[in-house]
Amino acid sequence: MPHDHSHSHNHGHNHHHDNSEKGIKSAFILNLSFAVIEIIGGILTNSYAILSDALHDLGDSVAIALSYILEKVSHRKRDEFYSYGYKRVSLLAGLLSTVILFTGSLFIIYGAIGRFLEPGEVNSAGMFLLAILGVAVNGMAFFKLGTSDKANIKAVRLHLLEDVMGWLAVIVGSVIIYFTGFTWIDPLLSVIIAIYILYNAFINLRSFTRIFLQGLPSGIDEMSLRSRLESIPGVVSLHDLHIWSMDGSYNILSVHLVVKDGTPSSQIVALRKEAKEIIKKFDIHHETVEIGYCPEDCEYLDC
Repeated sequence: MPHDHSHSHNHGHNHHHDNSEKGIKSAFILNLSFAVIEIIGGILTNSYAILSDALHDLGDSVAIALSYILEKVSHRKRDEFYSYGYKRVSLLAGLLSTVILFTGSLFIIYGAIGRFLEPGEVNSAGMFLLAILGVAVNGMAFFKLGTSDKANIKAVRLHLLEDVMGWLAVIVGSVIIYFTGFTWIDPLLSVIIAIYILYNAFINLRSFTRIFLQGLPSGIDEMSLRSRLESIPGVVSLHDLHIWSMDGSYNILSVHLVVKDGTPSSQIVALRKEAKEIIKKFDIHHETVEIGYCPEDCEYLDC
């Protein structure tokens, strides 16, 4: 039998056509509209917490718009420049979105320090009513996005979830200010919200870094997969197993399976089919399985 290598490529184009674009568009319209209402409400109530959130929402709107544009680009098929298509563009959108969050939070903290030094009168009743509306609007935008494992959608959902959490904090703060008159609660809320956002942005950046550096996708048990592939009848050894993700949801694998020299082609076909079935069970959407023969000149073989 010749000692050339056989390759198996799964080109199944599972593009995860969800309602992500539609959800992002709805979230953008809701977020931008409410940011304008927040600016007016923040000025009328003299609440820095609300004005801070208005700035945050404007930043979110820019991030969401960017996510919408890049999400559309990410659905483009492969071409002569990008053999995997443009899936990773959505990851770039998620990264930029998180950086905007991070930067905006630092500005909020800086502004809140000034309000601590010079607290002003705050209309707590107006804060309360605006916060109720904020929870409703941002909550609606959050649920319109639906669920997705894509890093881009996760980043946008994080923006909106933090807005909901922020408004819940403003509700509590406005009640405390109403009954106690402690106006310093207002800038304190801004700092707490900003620190919470910074923490989650850091977590997001860490997950993006893992994807960019082609780390093992979360939720995939490499040792279990390796063991299953090695147990296929006819497989002598396995090496060069690599698993990575394009955008946090579209996972890719390449592996070299070695069989005995002289293995009939019918067994190779059956072996490859079984390998594909095993790999698919591990949430992998594109695989390259290389078949080699033993003995051959390969530094990894131990036949």
